[in-house]
Amino acid sequence: LWDESFLWGLMAWRTLREAGLPFALIRSDDIKAGALSHYAMLFVPGGWASAKLSSLGEKGHAEICSFVENGGSYLGICGGAGLATGSGIGLLPIQRKAPQERVPSFSGPIHLFTTNHIVWKNIKTPVFSAWWPFQFHIVDESKFNILARFGEAQPDAMSADVNVGDGRKTGWSYLEARYGILLDPKRLKGEPAVVEGSFGQGKVILSLVHFDTPGDINSAIVLRNLWRYLIPGGD
Repeated sequence: LWDESFLWGLMAWRTLREAGLPFALIRSDDIKAGALSHYAMLFVPGGWASAKLSSLGEKGHAEICSFVENGGSYLGICGGAGLATGSGIGLLPIQRKAPQERVPSFSGPIHLFTTNHIVWKNIKTPVFSAWWPFQFHIVDESKFNILARFGEAQPDAMSADVNVGDGRKTGWSYLEARYGILLDPKRLKGEPAVVEGSFGQGKVILSLVHFDTPGDINSAIVLRNLWRYLIPGGD
């Protein structure tokens, strides 16, 4: 879905090209007109979920729900994941953490604790980029397949304008008191980062880490794995 993706759409386009994966750009108006009937998966990259929802309108919302309910796959990254939550089109009964409860300004590479799933095939060191993840609020995790949880932020990542390596030396408690917001990346540790669920007959995968990061080998590997998993004949 190209609409309201901004820089994240360009990143996704470039990464998919680099990974050699088949895809087509689709607009909200195309979805409203029934174009999803020609596809097996809808990939929604980052951007503001509220803007995407507004662009789709009630008709686009209904078309996506029908598409997934009848066996189509949905892959949402960051803002695309937010679109599928309860505050969006509701493909999965997941909410966003309240702003005051999350680390709002983390960006950069972070290690993941991954499960035994085809998504991670051929990934030796699961380090990926996250850019201001909103953090999932999941009441009952047993209803979902948590494919990955956040691990340790890498020293060259940032929390607001603080380098993670420097923040560890200075002390996060001091910095949080000074800034008045949550900054310590350890607050992310153990939180769900990639979640799988179902809506009707369709598969839904929502990720707070960016598998659509250009030039990243791990991202390209995971995207190829996702294409195989979510699209019949995706090879």
